[in-house]
Amino acid sequence: CAVVVTRYFGGTLLGPGGLKRAYAAAAEAALQNTPLLTMRRYAEGSLCCPYPLYGKVAPLVARLGGSVLSADFGQTVTLTLRLPTTERGAFEKALTDLSGGSLAAAFTGECFAAPVEGGWKTAPLIP
Repeated sequence: CAVVVTRYFGGTLLGPGGLKRAYAAAAEAALQNTPLLTMRRYAEGSLCCPYPLYGKVAPLVARLGGSVLSADFGQTVTLTLRLPTTERGAFEKALTDLSGGSLAAAFTGECFAAPVEGGWKTAPLIP
């Protein structure tokens, strides 16, 4: 975490102690007024499932702390989903049990993310 404070000189000399206090106060005010997010590592992927199983798969994703990002209703339901990486194994096992082994998700990547009102805040993984 980094805080950057920029002070434009307005003709008032603050001295070393005054500058330190001004910068500290500005940083403190910024941090107190900034909402904190807990970013977690998420796996992202897709899954095609028949309509009868859609009503069971979507709640499963939510129960494991994930989210269905989009759903395309064509011949089958194609879901784009995001799951905490710690729950990926549990999801795959539950999906196998739910579908009798006929469904498998294709996970294509990972990111750091936090759910926020109305969507997600994401950040790429840095290798």
